Amino acid sequence: MQKTGKLRSSLRIILVITGKDILDSVRNKTILSLLVTALFLSAFFTIMPKLSDSGSPLVFLSDSGDSSSMSLLTRSDAFRLRTYPSTEKMKADFIQRADNQIALVLPADFDQTLASGGIPRIQGYVLNWVNSKTIAEKKDTLQTKLTSILGSPVQIDMNGGTLFMSPESNGGLLEATGIVIILITTGMSLVPNLFLEEKRTRTMEALQVSPANSNQIAISKTLTGVFYVAIFAALVMAANAYLVLHWSVAVWSILLSILVSVSIGLLLGILIENRQQIIITSQVLLIPLILPILLRIFSDLLPGWLTDIIRWFPSAAMFDLLRISFSNRSDPSMYLPRMGILAICFIGLFGISARLIRRVER
Repeated sequence: MQKTGKLRSSLRIILVITGKDILDSVRNKTILSLLVTALFLSAFFTIMPKLSDSGSPLVFLSDSGDSSSMSLLTRSDAFRLRTYPSTEKMKADFIQRADNQIALVLPADFDQTLASGGIPRIQGYVLNWVNSKTIAEKKDTLQTKLTSILGSPVQIDMNGGTLFMSPESNGGLLEATGIVIILITTGMSLVPNLFLEEKRTRTMEALQVSPANSNQIAISKTLTGVFYVAIFAALVMAANAYLVLHWSVAVWSILLSILVSVSIGLLLGILIENRQQIIITSQVLLIPLILPILLRIFSDLLPGWLTDIIRWFPSAAMFDLLRISFSNRSDPSMYLPRMGILAICFIGLFGISARLIRRVER
């Protein structure tokens, strides 16, 4: 009973401090400006992928037979064309590139069907996350262009043509990068400013002589940061929900990423004494945190040993976990070690922060 009472008392202290911090943040102009900046950043990374489609048709095409019509298609400038010697190679490249275009496979009897006056049925393929409206528009556009080039109507059949991304696919790169950057920057900038405001108003000194201990103070600051960063995480994930295949991986990845980013901010808040230092330190730290993500994107250009090292950096682990959640594979051996890295980072950073607060109390 005594332990239960202490637990309830500790929980009550944590919730009181957390509630106060959340309300104080809403009234603080600096913190509000940070939240607005994070909101604009969320909107930017949500809108940019949708603007990246130029609208110019890119056709991935393979020929099951030896159609004479291929020469007509390759000479046409009605669309950009990528041809492949086999359907398997076409699918592999299409999945790797993973954009919102349509891939086509000419049937073996394509020429014969055209010669007999029939309408050949061309198998179409598309990624699972492309919405039905986009599919219909691109299908109609391609059918019209193919009919004009060949001089005969054709039919594109999308039934059974759904393909799924792999963790190495290029699809979702910008979205995953944006999500990680938003989580890191928001957590790293918000929590130190909370500490700075409390140092300015001497609230931190009051907390240190209050019944709250160092662990309770650290937990409450962490929860405040998690509260705000989670709002932006929810917004940006909702905007990119169409990409997610494995929500359990996505949710746990986002939660651990939030905890790591907030714990970095917690440590900075304890060590830094003024706003200028926060700005400079955050900008300097952002480089080694974002660089592993960029190196993961261009991993094909790097030596294998360097790629193996980079993948275990916390920000690279966040990035990879999101790409896994977008893909058709969710093997525990792929995501559990990366989640473990993030959990260890959070526990280590939080433990250091709590110890530093305890040292100040003494």
